[in-house]
Amino acid sequence: MAGHNKWSKVNHNKARVDAIKGQVFSKCAHEIALAARAGGSDPAANSRLRTAIDNAKSVSMPKDNIDRAIKKGSGELGVEAIQEIVCKGYCPAGTPFIIEMATDNLTGVAANELSSTANALGTSGLKIISEKLVSIHQDPCVVNDLKTARQVFNLDDLLDDDADTINVLTNFEVADPILDQLAS
Repeated sequence: MAGHNKWSKVNHNKARVDAIKGQVFSKCAHEIALAARAGGSDPAANSRLRTAIDNAKSVSMPKDNIDRAIKKGSGELGVEAIQEIVCKGYCPAGTPFIIEMATDNLTGVAANELSSTANALGTSGLKIISEKLVSIHQDPCVVNDLKTARQVFNLDDLLDDDADTINVLTNFEVADPILDQLAS
């Protein structure tokens, strides 16, 4: 009976680790597909794709998964191409959130200049470490009560854990006394 319990614990831990790894691979695959869609399937000519592939390799994503994501993004698999959307909203205490997501359920996404700008910088001799648009909120939203702080943190975690979410941007700050209460 003791061996069964140990096997059960190992199996449970492996399942949890596999689920986390699956989420990471899914996010990498979305980014690869989006990069391939935006700038083509050749990593030598598409710096965003090259960066996405490097990131996927850094988390030990299998080569087959990387190739499949490139084909999906470029439309070679015959399925609807994955698209990037941005959702904006205000949450508890007026906290702004910007959620960047990838989906294959929409039609038509407007063309951006990120890829061409990155390619121009690369050809001028600059090494590109990361290629993505960044949104920076000007004024931070300060959360001053414990209940709202928990809601904002929970929402941030839920959005970030979604398989289609690429990035969650927000500008909330939690007051120090509230952070102390959350930590205890």
